[in-house]
Amino acid sequence: MTLMKYTARETVFQGYNTCRLECQDAELAAEFVPSAGMVGVSLTHRGDELLVLGKTLREYVEGGGTLGIPFLHPWGNRLGSDTYQFDGTEVDLGPITSLVARDPNGLPIHGLAPGRKAWTIQEFQGGHTCARLVTTLDWNMNSVTFAGFPFAHRLEHVVTLAGTASGAGLSIETTVTATGPKRVPVVFGWHPYFQLPGVERDDWIVNAPVGRRYALNEKSLPTGERTAVTLEKGRLGGQVYDDVFDDLKSTAGGQTGFTLAGGGRTIEVRFEVGYGYAIVWAPEGRDLICFEPMTAPTNALTTGWPALTTLAPGESYLARFAILVT
Repeated sequence: MTLMKYTARETVFQGYNTCRLECQDAELAAEFVPSAGMVGVSLTHRGDELLVLGKTLREYVEGGGTLGIPFLHPWGNRLGSDTYQFDGTEVDLGPITSLVARDPNGLPIHGLAPGRKAWTIQEFQGGHTCARLVTTLDWNMNSVTFAGFPFAHRLEHVVTLAGTASGAGLSIETTVTATGPKRVPVVFGWHPYFQLPGVERDDWIVNAPVGRRYALNEKSLPTGERTAVTLEKGRLGGQVYDDVFDDLKSTAGGQTGFTLAGGGRTIEVRFEVGYGYAIVWAPEGRDLICFEPMTAPTNALTTGWPALTTLAPGESYLARFAILVT
């Protein structure tokens, strides 16, 4: 078997230093920005950009929101209010509202100042079997955003670009470890924005193996009602999605794969471990779709429903998803 060589090198994207992982044989490359919240700003296959940015990296750093492959932390998606309570601790985001991005209804969304967190690079190297980037972030009382999520923990990302049976894929593994005296709720997620260059949106073939949809109110918050659903694989056409799902359907290997296909290319987002919830977002009039791995559904930090996964001091939680391009 021929071994593919993988490279890891520093580059610059819109004025920010990035970490580029690449496999030339498979013609796949990815770039992440540790100094801007470990956001992924590029995923190219055969020279085509598969990610949608929608704004500049500086706009993301200064104003929050999302672009590319952002890490949504300490919570994914939106909260129902500026206040929440967890394990006896009451939190008010009002005093740090400048660090909070807002949705059109004024609700907090996608965590706290995601682009302003600088991650520490622990490992960055290529080789014959993979290219690998390991970064860490300590969330404690010294963090400017700690008041909005006062539960000390340590985060680690392991980003690996490695070979698959049909080319190469990108794996993102996240581990959170409770490092303080309080329990830590696990409510993070990711928000990858995909496109299919050269293929009309109407002709995109989408497969979302979900089993249950959450009813949402006028502010896109779960009402507490869930219904069984099956989304048939087929053309996206004019369909619009902004939906929360659970009861994800897995293969014999215990993994769930969401796919976007067209023009001879398939992008698969595989929920490998730790992500029991998914958000599918395909807005009207925009050539993009998101398959979002989530550790909790929208607004779970505020409502506590469904029951949150929590970590006692010293405990860890591992979650991993992969993006495969064939």
